[in-house]
Amino acid sequence: MRHPYQRTSLALTSVAVVAALAVVPFASAQAQAPRPAASAFGVNVQANGTNVVPPTPAVAVATPPGDATNTVVNVPASPVAVNGTLTATANVHRAADIPSGLTVVQQAVAGPYNGRGLAQIEGLGLVFAGGAPGVPLVSAALVRSEAAVVCGATPRFTANSEIVDLRVAGTAIPVNAPAQTLIDAISAALATSGVAAVADVDRNVVTQIAGGGIAVDALVVRILSAAGATPLAEVRLAHSEVTSAACTAPPQCSDGVDNDGDVRIDTADPGCHTDGNAANAASFDPNDNDERNAPQCSDGIDNDGDVKSDTADPGCHSDGDATNAATFVASDDNERDEAARATLPRTGAEAAFPLLGAGFAALAAFGFRLRSRIIG
Repeated sequence: MRHPYQRTSLALTSVAVVAALAVVPFASAQAQAPRPAASAFGVNVQANGTNVVPPTPAVAVATPPGDATNTVVNVPASPVAVNGTLTATANVHRAADIPSGLTVVQQAVAGPYNGRGLAQIEGLGLVFAGGAPGVPLVSAALVRSEAAVVCGATPRFTANSEIVDLRVAGTAIPVNAPAQTLIDAISAALATSGVAAVADVDRNVVTQIAGGGIAVDALVVRILSAAGATPLAEVRLAHSEVTSAACTAPPQCSDGVDNDGDVRIDTADPGCHTDGNAANAASFDPNDNDERNAPQCSDGIDNDGDVKSDTADPGCHSDGDATNAATFVASDDNERDEAARATLPRTGAEAAFPLLGAGFAALAAFGFRLRSRIIG
C-alpha cells in the first residue's frame, strides 16, 4: 500500500485555460495577494511549510511591458541540494511577439505570446541526504517549464514542461512513454533504490490561478519523514506562471507611446516626472497613467519668469492674492493668468495709463473745438 503522500502522477499534455473558467489558487493566502503579470523561479524548498530555500533564482514582471532574467549555479539546502545551472525568465509585451521557449513539446495554445514565465535547469542533480551515496534522487540533462498567455477579448492561457534524460535514483525514466508506463517506471525506480518509503515525484504539475492565470512546476519532489505522513521537505523545480495582469494596459508612462502628442515618450516626457524635469531620472514615475504635464500651478516650476511659482505666484490665485491660500487654484495651467488679473482693482501705473489716455482725448477734443471757433 502506498504511503498517503506517495502519489506519483503525470500530465503529458499541455493545458490551456480561458479566463472565464473557474480557477483554483495554490493557497488561500497566495490567492489574496496580487500576483505579477509573469514570473518564474528555478527551485523552492520547503520544510514543514517553511521556506528552506526561497524561490531561487526568482524574477517577475509586475505589469506590462517588461523583461527580466536571472541565473544561479547550484543551490545547497538541507536535507537536499540542487545542482545545476538554474535560469528564470519573465517577459510581458504589449504586442504578441514572445516565442515559445519549449523545444521538445508544444503548448496547446500556439504563440507568439503577450506574457510568459520560463524556468530552466541545465544539468539537474537533486541530491538527498538519505539516498544512495553519490546517486542523485532526481537528475536530468535539461528541465524546462513555460506558462504563457495570448491576450485578446478572452485571454488564452497555456502551460507545459519538458525534461531531457530524466533519471530517478539513477534509473532512466522514459519521459515520452505513455502515462501509466512513466508512473510505473518512477515507482519502480524509487522502490529499487530503497527510498520509496521516503520520496515521491510528481511531473508537470499544472495549476490554475485564481483571478485568471496558470502555473506549472516541471517537477515536484517530496521527501517524507520516516515517522509519518508529514513531508520533511517539498522541492519545486522549474516553476513558471503568468496571470491576467499580463493583458492589462500599461500606464501611459511605461507603454512606449506618445499619449499626449508632445513628441516625447515615457522617461523623455516631463509629464512622467514628479518634478516635471525629464532630465531628472530620479523623478521618473513609470506608474503614472497621464503623460500630460502637470498644470503650471502645480509643477514646481516658475513658468512665467517672475521668480514665483505655484502657491507663491499671484497668477495661480483666483483673486491674484498669493497670501490667500483659499484662492489657490492647483489646476490652473497659466501662471500669468491675465484673465484673473483683469478683474483686479487698477491702481498705480496700471490705472494711470487709462487716465492719461482719457486726458489726451479730452485735450484733443478741446483743440478741435477751439480751431473750429477761430475758423468760423
